[in-house]
Amino acid sequence: MRPGRHRLLLLPALVLACGREAPPGDATPLVDGRNAPLVLTESALLDKAPAYSGNRFLSGWWPGRRDGSSGEVNVGDRVVLEAVFLDDRERRLATRLEILEAGPGATFGVRIAGVELPPQPLVPDAEVPLPGGLPLGRLPIELDLRGARVAIRAAGFGHAWQAGAVDLTEAAIVQGGYSAIDFPRRLRSSAILVGRFEPPADPEPDQRFAVLIDTDAGGSEVAFEWRPGGWRDLLGPRRLRLPLPAGFTRIRLLAQGLGPAGRWLRMGIAGNDDEAASGNLQLSATAGRAGTAYTAASDRYKLVYAPDLGLATDTTTSRDAEYVFDLRRDPAESRNLAGARAVEIDWLRARLEAWIERNGTP
Repeated sequence: MRPGRHRLLLLPALVLACGREAPPGDATPLVDGRNAPLVLTESALLDKAPAYSGNRFLSGWWPGRRDGSSGEVNVGDRVVLEAVFLDDRERRLATRLEILEAGPGATFGVRIAGVELPPQPLVPDAEVPLPGGLPLGRLPIELDLRGARVAIRAAGFGHAWQAGAVDLTEAAIVQGGYSAIDFPRRLRSSAILVGRFEPPADPEPDQRFAVLIDTDAGGSEVAFEWRPGGWRDLLGPRRLRLPLPAGFTRIRLLAQGLGPAGRWLRMGIAGNDDEAASGNLQLSATAGRAGTAYTAASDRYKLVYAPDLGLATDTTTSRDAEYVFDLRRDPAESRNLAGARAVEIDWLRARLEAWIERNGTP
């Protein structure tokens, strides 16, 4: 299994034949081969490890089997799930679990995207109401099992939006349904996002397309938004020139609503040398008996993919498929921060997935 693969439809012949559709000469295309676009969609069920989607059992779990069925058993009190949310509606996290060890009247804690929820009763088929208004994108769901030991057979949500269609080329990014495409970048200086947005010809009333600009320091800003209706729809594609701040910046193309796809044309970043801004980025692959571990490291963070669950050999340690370490605060790499929401971590993910796509398995 190759981790984190999103098929990029890079069609060189088509791009060359349609040169007028490429970004301006002084701009670096968003689909550039060095940074993998991170495509996010919702899912009703969470994938069991090893998984690299945004909907998964993330860390603190050990795969177990009992009575002919498989499950994820917690190792220690704190475990993490991860899910993609593409709107701000309320949800319910449903779990089908077997309680292996717990005291009478046991409860467990839930924390999602930094929001602490009331204690929840630890019962089979536990359901946790999640608040609305949470951030969009990948969200960690942290469970504090408080000494209990459980085997979760399945976890997910009663409703998830069907994945929207996404095609990516250097010339055009086609996006529909509910989907987000993240382009995290490390910008040496302020820059400009250039391109055009072509709305669908026959949109549904509730459709929305937007460009969100995120930074670790300044939160999220809606830099561009399109909704159907109004005289401007008669003007054709909208020209985009959106300012980007220096540093780690996430460009998110967001589509909401069930309807035909829109197209982002000639999308690129002008006024920045992305390769020169890479700093001390290190990318590597290490083959071992359990499989190949892929690593991307910056001055601050280290991201490790372990597709074959190869970083642990016994049930006293979780067999995580992804590890994130804060090298400044934890130089010994003793605490897995997988699920941490940082643009710099997503930048490492984009660089690592593109590197794996280019180089393959050693």
